Amino acid sequence: MSPDGDASGFLELLKSYRERREAGLCPHCGRDPKDFPCFRDNVSEIEYKISGLCQNCQDLFFNQIGDIRPIEQSCNCAACLARVVGDGERG
Repeated sequence: MSPDGDASGFLELLKSYRERREAGLCPHCGRDPKDFPCFRDNVSEIEYKISGLCQNCQDLFFNQIGDIRPIEQSCNCAACLARVVGDGERG
């Protein structure tokens, strides 16, 4: 909410997150998680089922709040290899 008490920007953000989630997209980045079918571990898969966040956005979010998990590749499928190379922060 902005300092002047206007919640419209926050409500628009929530609306876009809901729309993306309902469309089967990551609510944060808007990418289709099916493009990156592998999750690092069972906890990541459960988080996806709860929040809809793709693995990359989970990494960004949880690393920011201090739940530092090692960022390492656990799969060698083509989609995960492309994600690792494309992100530039892994590999």
